[in-house]
Amino acid sequence: MIERNKDLLAAINLYNEMQKFSYNGYKFYGYGACYQQTNEKLLALLSKIDLSKTNKALTVTASGDHILNLLTKGITNIDTFDSNRLTEYYALGFKLVAAKCLDKEQFFKLFTETPHSKENIALQKFVISCAPEQYRWFWQNYFIFLDNEKNEHQGIFEICRKKVENHIDNNIYLQSSQNYLAMQQALNKSNITFNHLNVTQIPENLGTYDFIYLSNIFEYRQKIFGTNDSVTDVAELVESIYKNNLNMNGELFYLYVIFRNYQEIMNSIKIAETKIYRDKNLRVLSLKK
Repeated sequence: MIERNKDLLAAINLYNEMQKFSYNGYKFYGYGACYQQTNEKLLALLSKIDLSKTNKALTVTASGDHILNLLTKGITNIDTFDSNRLTEYYALGFKLVAAKCLDKEQFFKLFTETPHSKENIALQKFVISCAPEQYRWFWQNYFIFLDNEKNEHQGIFEICRKKVENHIDNNIYLQSSQNYLAMQQALNKSNITFNHLNVTQIPENLGTYDFIYLSNIFEYRQKIFGTNDSVTDVAELVESIYKNNLNMNGELFYLYVIFRNYQEIMNSIKIAETKIYRDKNLRVLSLKK
């Protein structure tokens, strides 16, 4: 109870901060704004990968879209990690619940239409009523705060970064009704966990996986957190995750080519040869075991 009270207070404080014009939403550690949708080209990437023999995956929690896309590919055992505590409540406690209890048309309406409409707020509250108890308590009390503040036309998306306009093109599960149904069927038999960790804590705190996706996390560590990770720091961490957390025949996606030192990092990794997945607007580096 103590932790969720603390988490709720943090969400309310974030809401108050995001009402200020000066807040840019670029806080992703501790308690920060969540991505409403992914801005990554997951459709382009995952369409190129054979995941038929993947039993267990690790990915960032983020907006929850990484999870939903992996489910669409048939992976039901998924661990997630994020340094932003609120992503658990948003991704696992709201978005995945919406994916389970809404049809594709309702889901699309919820995450694409204006968040301040009465219909959208009503849909948010319906999804919350379907959530597991710990998440239901959190969001219901969040809405009690909004109602007390007489902000009845505002809701969950107020603590999210603005929606991504092309998010449909980024996601496998939104491409067709058949894909959405496949995602729902996988979700109904899934085992999904949240781990409040940053990427440096993976080797010592998590198990082993057939598929690991680190997203563009190293870029955020430098640009947003100001960690000043050196080429050696990143290369050694990637090698540690490869050695400690990747199963034989598994694959680790560790960096986007947009990262400014990607070539140096790639050349510094000696544990395995890096493969580059290429698409029109996509370059991702991976290591196969």
